[in-house]
Amino acid sequence: MKRPFMAALIAAVLVMTISCSKEKNETAAPSVASLQAELNKLSTTPATENAVITDKSKPFMTNIDSKKLNLLNQMKSLGGVTTMGLVGPLTVTGSLRLIASNQKVTITNAEAPTLATGVYICDVYTVYAEVSLPPNSAGIVNIDLMAKYGYSNWTTKTKGVLVNQATGPNGNVLALTTYSVLPRYNILGQAIGAPAIPAGDLTGLQFVYSYYQF
Repeated sequence: MKRPFMAALIAAVLVMTISCSKEKNETAAPSVASLQAELNKLSTTPATENAVITDKSKPFMTNIDSKKLNLLNQMKSLGGVTTMGLVGPLTVTGSLRLIASNQKVTITNAEAPTLATGVYICDVYTVYAEVSLPPNSAGIVNIDLMAKYGYSNWTTKTKGVLVNQATGPNGNVLALTTYSVLPRYNILGQAIGAPAIPAGDLTGLQFVYSYYQF
């Protein structure tokens, strides 16, 4: 009698385990509808709870907007959305201006093929643009669609575009900045003729951007 009872007990445990595992897997895979429900719920969250984050690897946005963007990306990965809330890509032309002179910068031959590796006296330029976005939207830069760009940080020679977004008296503003370094003299004070690094003259540079509207 014991063996049939034990067999039945083991079978029951296995059925319960499989059922629980299945239920857990189903819970771990949200549907487009459930994600949409979460997105709708976030849209009614009081503004007082919309604290600002400053993650430098992403556009400057609030915690809630970051959560909304994550939900949109999940929905897109499930095939339930392709361009929901996304506007763009768009372009804006930046303004080039000199921001610093007589800066000592180490430049390698790989960065400037016409120069020997060494320290040079340089001018630093910035290309800057501001874009007014609609309320409740978060901007992103489509850097892969840009013809060229400079440094997001010229002191560390980090290539890219510096992105900041903030809401203030002028509305919801997306600020885009990139830098270039123009060698003027070698360390002996001799004038040289070399193009700006990292991408040459940035006059007329166009930033390419998009934004998610929630």
